[in-house]
Amino acid sequence: MAALTDQAAAILTQNLYSALLAKGQLIKPFDIVGSDGDGYWLVHLESRRNTPKIKVFRDWVLAQTADIRAQEARQTGPVGLAAR
Repeated sequence: MAALTDQAAAILTQNLYSALLAKGQLIKPFDIVGSDGDGYWLVHLESRRNTPKIKVFRDWVLAQTADIRAQEARQTGPVGLAAR
């Protein structure tokens, strides 16, 4: 990514750059977080909702994004993937 080599700026989904911020590899020059309301959806047949591989993947995604989803919810209201 060009932003990592000081050749550009980046506008990213926070899930993609929060670790880079924590490591000091990127900086956040403004205290503004925007959202267009879009997100990612895990789509499957209702009858397969609790099959082991889908449940494991869904739980993993939710665990990996828990902190950032909580932060975004505090800033903009609830958005994104949720468990049922």
